[in-house]
Amino acid sequence: MDKRVSMKLLPEYSVNIVVAVVNRAQWVWLVTEKDDWFLDYRKWEQGFVDAGYVLPDRANVRFGIRILDENTIDAYLEHMQEHIASVQEMTELLSLYEPIENLEDIVEAMPSVLVNFDQKRLMNNFPEPSGMFQNFLPDGWIGQYGWSLDEVPEGQRYWITG
Repeated sequence: MDKRVSMKLLPEYSVNIVVAVVNRAQWVWLVTEKDDWFLDYRKWEQGFVDAGYVLPDRANVRFGIRILDENTIDAYLEHMQEHIASVQEMTELLSLYEPIENLEDIVEAMPSVLVNFDQKRLMNNFPEPSGMFQNFLPDGWIGQYGWSLDEVPEGQRYWITG
């Protein structure tokens, strides 16, 4: 059987990640490039400059949205329509990983980041140091490393198929 998934990007360890977004009490799943989730690009880029790197002009990166927050998320999601996946599509994605014996078998397809725009909160489960998303947040936001999948409502838990 030929397994196909209709997503533009597929999760790829340390490159493309699964992100849960909560905006206006609605859950949205996206599979995007990892770098899209440094919410305050100015702070993120300043870290590179402080380390002595010269950065190319990135004014048009992320559709010109330098700070991704509760004021810009609607515009961002509009641009990212082709990266949004339904719970059903996320469940179908898991077929690429069969046979699945435990969550470690599908680590790439599990949510790495949960961004709650209603609560101004980012929670990060990304396992690599290059993804310290919680360190580059808009002012007034709260970030933490580590979160429980129990925070995802049952109807959104695409990894539970049985």
